[in-house]
This record gives sequence, C-alpha cells and structure tokens, in this order.
Amino acid sequence: MGASIDLAANWRALSPLLDEALDLPPERRTAWLANLPQQHWPLRTMLRALLANAAEAASSQFLVPRHQQVLQSGRGEQALECAPADTIGPWRLIQKIGQGGMAEVWMAERCDGLRARPVALKLPRRGWGNRLFCERLARERDILDALNHPNIARLLDAGATTNGQPYLVLEYVKGQRIDEYCRDRRLQAKERLELFLQVAHAIAFAHRSLVLHRDLKPSNILVTRDGAVRVLDFGIAKLLELGQTEETDLTLCAGPAFTLGYASPEQIAGRPLTVASDVYSLGIVLYELLTGVRPYELNPGSAADLEGQLMSVEPAPPSEIVSDKELHRALRGDLDRVVLMALRKFPKARYLSVENLAEDVQRYLQKRPVLARSNRLWYRASMFVRRHWLALLTITLVLAIFMAASLLTAWQARVALARTKQADEAKALIVSMLLDAHTYKGAGKPVSALDLLRQTQQRLMTLPTSDIRSRVQVLNILGASLLSQQDTNNAETAAARAMQEAGKLSPSDPERLRSSLLRNWVLLSRGQTRKIRGDLDRLLEEMRRYGTALPEDFAGAWRLRSAVALEEGDPATAVSSALEALKVAESRLGMRHNQSVLALVDLCHAYQRAGQRELALKTGESALRRALDAYSNSATHPNVLKARVALGQALAGSDQAARGIQQTRDAIEDTSSLFGASSRLVGLNLKILAEMQMHAGQWRAAKESIGRSCSILADHLDRDSPGYASLLKLRSEIEVREAGLDARR
Repeated sequence: MGASIDLAANWRALSPLLDEALDLPPERRTAWLANLPQQHWPLRTMLRALLANAAEAASSQFLVPRHQQVLQSGRGEQALECAPADTIGPWRLIQKIGQGGMAEVWMAERCDGLRARPVALKLPRRGWGNRLFCERLARERDILDALNHPNIARLLDAGATTNGQPYLVLEYVKGQRIDEYCRDRRLQAKERLELFLQVAHAIAFAHRSLVLHRDLKPSNILVTRDGAVRVLDFGIAKLLELGQTEETDLTLCAGPAFTLGYASPEQIAGRPLTVASDVYSLGIVLYELLTGVRPYELNPGSAADLEGQLMSVEPAPPSEIVSDKELHRALRGDLDRVVLMALRKFPKARYLSVENLAEDVQRYLQKRPVLARSNRLWYRASMFVRRHWLALLTITLVLAIFMAASLLTAWQARVALARTKQADEAKALIVSMLLDAHTYKGAGKPVSALDLLRQTQQRLMTLPTSDIRSRVQVLNILGASLLSQQDTNNAETAAARAMQEAGKLSPSDPERLRSSLLRNWVLLSRGQTRKIRGDLDRLLEEMRRYGTALPEDFAGAWRLRSAVALEEGDPATAVSSALEALKVAESRLGMRHNQSVLALVDLCHAYQRAGQRELALKTGESALRRALDAYSNSATHPNVLKARVALGQALAGSDQAARGIQQTRDAIEDTSSLFGASSRLVGLNLKILAEMQMHAGQWRAAKESIGRSCSILADHLDRDSPGYASLLKLRSEIEVREAGLDARR
C-alpha cells in the first residue's frame, strides 16, 4: 500500500518523465536515468523500478496508457495454468470459452451435482496475487450482485480457493455476439434496433443502480437463440458518485482499462466519466450494427494523440456508409441524426441519458418525430423561405422586431422561465428570422429591410436581459446582418456591444468566439488590417483549442485571414488560408453553403494576386457555377455578384481584358441597384475595376473608376488605416500615369 501511496503522491511529476523514458530504446534508459536533472533525483528510485517492469507489461484488447501498463505488471504476478477437469472450489472446469486482458472464462459445472446447468467461471489470467487485481475482481462481484436484470448476465457464486485464488461464477449465456447475430441472420434495420433497445434498457437499469459499464462493445453483448440479449463483463464498471465517476487508488495505480475502438473522448483523456460515456459507446455499437463498420478507426498512441484523433474526425452519417439502397433509405434522416447525436464529441451535447437514446430509437420505430431532429422546423422553414423570400422577408423582419421586444422584456421579468420550451422556441424563431436577413435568401433586398434591421438594433439597445448569452447571440447576428447590408457604422455599434457583453461568457463559448470574429470583420471593413493580425491568430488558436466554434465561424476566420493577407501583400498566405477555409466549409457545411461559395471566391482572388492565372480562371468559373446553383440561378444574389467580380478579374488576368472588364462593370451596376451607388461593396468593386483597367492600359477609365472608389470608400475606411493608404496610393499611381500620357499627347 505504501508504494501505491508514494506513486499517487508523486504521479504528477513522474508521469511526463516516465513517458519520456518509455520513448527511448531499453539500452539507453540507464544512461537517461543517470543524466536526470538534479531536481528529479528523488524520483530516480521509483523510475528505475517502474522501468524494470516495463518489459512485463501485458498487451491485450484493452487500451491502457504505457506508463500505467508498467504499474499493472507488478512483481509477484504468475501465469495461471488451468486445464479441463481441474476443480476450482466446488466447480469443475469443462472448457475454456473466453480470454480477456486480465481473466479467463471457463464453462464449468458443480462437482456435487447441486446445479445441473453449466456456468461461466471467471478466473484471473495472471497476477491474481496482486492486491489491485483482487480489488477489481471484488468490485465486479459487488456490482454484479446488485444488477438483477433479465438482460444482464447474473452473478451466481463467488469465492476463493484454499491458496487464495479468487473466482466469480456467472450465468452461462449460450449465445452469439450481437453484431455476428445480426449479420448471420441478415436482420433488417427494424430488427437490429429492437435488439439494441434491449441493450439500452439493460444499461439504463445499471445507470439507475449508479453503475457505469465503461466497456460496451459487441463482444460484451450476446444474443441467445430465442433473441434475448445479455450484457456481459462489468469488470471495469464503476460506481457513480454525484453523476460522475471518481478516481480511486485502484484506477490510479492499475490504470483505466477500456477498448480502443469504443471509448469516448473523455475516457481516453482520463477525465471524469458520466453516463454520457456509455451513451457514446452505445452510439458506436449502434453505428456498427446498422452499417457493419465502426465510425472511425484510431491509431494506437498516447492518450493525447488518441483524443486528438477523436476530436478531429467527424463520423460520416450511417446512410452514407451503406451501399444497399433500401438500408440507405431507412437510415437517412432521423436515424442518421439519432446515431450522430449519441456520438457528439462533448458529453453535454449528447443524449442526457441512455433512456433518452432508447426513447429516440423507439420514436423512430413508431414513426414519430425524434428528439435528435429538433431543428427540423428550422430546416423546412429555410427551404420555404428560399422559395418565397421576397414576399416573406419584410414580414419576417417585422415579426422578429416584435418577438425580440416581447421576449427580451419577458426574460427580465421572468428569469425563472428563461429556459422553458416556449422561450427557447421563441428565441430560435428570432435567430432564424435575423439569420434570413443576413444570408440573403433571394436575388434582391426589399427597400425597408435595412431600416427594419436598424430599428431592431435600436430596440435591442434599450431592452436589458439577464440571459447574457442569448443577448450576445442576437447582437452577433444583428451585427453580421447590418455588415452584409453594407451598413458599416451600425454594424460596428452592434459588434462593440456584443464584444462588451460577451466578456461575461466563458472563453470557450461559441458566441464569445463569434463576437470576436465579427469585430475583426468590422475592422477589415474599416481597412484596419494591422489591428486584426494578432487578434485573428489568437482567435484561430482558441477555436482549435476549445473545439467549440461553429463550423461556419471557423471557416469564416480562415477566410478573414486570407483577406487580411491579400491586403498586406502576402498572396502565399492568402492562398493557403482560403484553401483551409474551403476545406472546413465543404467538409462540415456542404458544397452549397454560403461559406463554401465565398471561400471559392476568396481563393480565386488569392490565385490571381499570386500570379497563378490558370488556377484563378478555373477557380473563378467554379465559384460562379456553385454560386448560381446554391442561389437558384439568381444572377443578382450578393454572393453571385461577388463571384462575377472574381471571375471578371480572372478573365482580365488571362489575356481577356475586355471580357473581364465588361463582366465586372455589369456586376457593379447590379450591385448598385441592390445596395445603392454609394455602398461599400460598390466602392471595393470599383477599386478592382480600376486595377483591371490600369493593367489594360485604359488609364482615363481607370482614373474615373478609382476616383469614384475613393469618393465612396472615404465614408467607410478609417483615414489612418492601411486600407485607406493603399487606396490613395493606387489613385496617385493612376493619376500620375494618366497625366503623363496626356502630356505626351
């Protein structure tokens, strides 16, 4: 016990040193110990003992961190040799039926004939003289004794032989692994789900008994000939305390065992576990039952490596994995969402309990709406709005103003009801309405849309609320909507207010990250690229570290980095950043999402500035095709207009100056009709046109275009900004060249 206490007390210092030593070849470890810095000398004795046991660490189907394998291998372990006809207590061994990482399982019978049926007798495979193993076996006995459920293998007997060898006697289940059972009988999706429900009900019962299984996998789930499920092996189960598992000396010294392909991210990371960990493992089992494969394969390594793999890989929807058309139709939609909700990276984002997961599976079988698809109304509404946006946009904004005022006032007076279903639905409605205004669900903008957004902003500024996060969320969307409507001043006000209130939220909160991104977009619209650079690098690092940023914000941050690099004359960074934005947007949001379209537009500009003319032209054509497809072939949708300008610039750079200039002129004319002749987007496009005319030798036309651009952008760019200085520099260059030509004439 004293050694375990010493290890526990010094583990924080020992762990990184032991990892470093285990990375070295065995022949170099002695020299490494001798050269340890002086501050680590008191740990050398423990390190030497741990490294001496490293070769004895047993490999198994369980994943245990390497330094914990060393602890498990403890001195005094001895191989256990058993053979048929041997007796263990009152039980006679018949044949071995299984072998795991720490124990063997034998079919056995009573020597005295008191029980006619065979049983499963569990014996330690090695190391049964170790106190830690005995504690684990005793805990399994206590847990199984309390779990009396028809779908959980029952404990029948427990004891120890005269020489101290412990054993457990369990109900013998003559059955087949659940995945093999489904495969061999070619069960339909409905039948597989009904089997899965038996598993879920058994685990839910264990959770109600305050027990986590922690090693759910097909080999621990058997199905009898008559279709009854039995869950086996609670050997690494753990009791729940206040909703999560607490670490013990046993876990600290023996190591948290689990099966690699079925472990949750928090389990691999060694964080405290809740019922959400079993929900995750059940999600993998369900995925495998429905598709025949696991959602992803992990490469063994350190816990940090494995956690990184899990957090970076998004499982494909089950319906995309299967080739059978009938099964694809059965999985697509609701069942995809049920499985993927169980497999979410963060515990709080999954089902709250196994009962909730089972309820959603039952809802699917009964053809009722599933809880995992609570956003179906949003999706269906967005499709409807896309078809009828012009008629509905003004009405939607008016309703948004009314609902925002009513809801925010109610939140102040009735804080206790802020999280009720009615409040959540009302908030979701407001967000969806404002988001429609932001993302342009059609070809043009009603005359009153911008005024309504401004009125919404004024109303929000006078309505305090105790729900800071909801207020920041609304302010973020309002600011983005105003910015996309080319109202830089009011967007800046909304962004500043969002940043102020977001400071009260957690650093990892998605809305706080979004408010930082919005502020930087506003700074870019002011031409303040120097103020963006450092803050944007920090924001991208936080998004990667926390993993909580919304996919559209993560893609947007990379797009912003590309835009800043273009302004600062760094085309290589602009290209790489635009490519990263495109990768994130296409993989996590889809090909037709706004961010995917705009990332292609940004990439076209970056290729053009980098001198890669063929790539720029090819990308520009692809961007325009995708934009037209995404926005119902509307040539005047704002994102289609941006794609038209990008393609015009690429055409001009590919010896098609006349065609490119005309394409850009047409896009500027349509942009003026949509946003007004003095809008910021018109000013930016005129600057691009002036550059194209300058390179084509059309100096008088270039002078006229840059003059109009400066006149417009003077109201949007800060006079002390690098963007404004760049604009004036271009105007000066054009005017000097044009004046020189006039003089020669």
